[in-house]
Amino acid sequence: MAKALGRRIMYLLLSALGLWLLGVAALYAFQDRLIYPIQPTRLDTPNGLQAVTYQTSDGLQLEAGFAEPSGGKPMIVFFHGNGDQWRNAGDVFRPLLADGYGLLAAEYRGYSGNPGSPSEQGLFRDGRAALDYAEGQGFAPDQVVLVGNSLGSGVATQLASERTVKALILVSPFDSLRALVASKVRWAPTSVLLKATYDNVSALRGSGQPTLIMHADDDTLIPLQRARILAGARPDIVLKETSGQGHGLMGDPAVMAQIDRFVSGLESD
Repeated sequence: MAKALGRRIMYLLLSALGLWLLGVAALYAFQDRLIYPIQPTRLDTPNGLQAVTYQTSDGLQLEAGFAEPSGGKPMIVFFHGNGDQWRNAGDVFRPLLADGYGLLAAEYRGYSGNPGSPSEQGLFRDGRAALDYAEGQGFAPDQVVLVGNSLGSGVATQLASERTVKALILVSPFDSLRALVASKVRWAPTSVLLKATYDNVSALRGSGQPTLIMHADDDTLIPLQRARILAGARPDIVLKETSGQGHGLMGDPAVMAQIDRFVSGLESD
């Protein structure tokens, strides 16, 4: 009886170990699909934006959206979240476009029908190409405002650590992708498995431009605590907490108003 019980326990332990290993292997194999869930491409171009293309340093031609500013307003360079696409930015930023702000709705490789496959270093290359495009259109660094939403916060903070810009604005960001995933997937060694890091804390510590972070306290995908940790990267970072929009905060018109107040306040300083 004791031997039979021992064999049964051993069988259960080996089965549990096998399932755990299978789960770890699946997490590693499918991580890119989880991090970069590309949605079907929206085909229309929103009013106020025109489709433009620019080339990355590794030779990819990326399509994105562009609108000229007017009345001396800044140029916003926007990096969207992982399940989004550039064409949706025209609807989100409509209030600021109507007020004269310019917008470069940047796009990533593999998204919106663009060539290539997304990766951390790939998205950083795509972001640099977007800033190069804005510079090529004649916009000086003190005219450019970087805005990053969710995954796009990783691209925006990296660029802010490399380039001089007027301001950095992050909506529903995280402190680092590895820290976020580790807090949610406690059963796997994600710090070893994840190929992407998106270490926003380190990037912010290496930047110095005025920075605004906005985050909802009912965000269940990226909890508010992650934004609070990120805001602690520098003592001058402004953190605005809100309620009621969850991880869809970027679509709240109040966010556009807050961006306008923050940027306009820099003009009066």
